[in-house]
Amino acid sequence: DNDYAYWVEAGDPSDYSNGRVRRVAHGSKDAETLATSLALPVAIALQGNQVFVATAGSEAKGYADGSIVRLTIGGN
Repeated sequence: DNDYAYWVEAGDPSDYSNGRVRRVAHGSKDAETLATSLALPVAIALQGNQVFVATAGSEAKGYADGSIVRLTIGGN
């Protein structure tokens, strides 16, 4: 958006169950974590103050637990 760059981090192998959503203000070096413990986040979209995160789910559950997570954020 006009104020921040957003991204997802898949998490640690082997199960990738601790994925994160992060952002950093343009011109800053200090990233902020918006969400943790996501099962393999793979995509992100923004609409206003909503962040939508697609998760692929966990291998242990046959990836049947993938979902779309909605976060409401401030500071935009």
